[in-house]
Amino acid sequence: MPCWALNATGNWKTCSHVSAPYISAISQRPCLTVSVPIEDGGRTVGVFGADLSLATA
Repeated sequence: MPCWALNATGNWKTCSHVSAPYISAISQRPCLTVSVPIEDGGRTVGVFGADLSLATA
């Protein structure tokens, strides 16, 4: 089952996700998003996400 489906149901442990490349609405350059759950004592308390540019210059 993909991470997004596990995230939607809450039946996930440590499941990271890397998006497919897309064009940023802000920079108009290619990027992707990486996200991972933040856990405290086995309980998910948040999500850390970062947008990464794929542009070379």
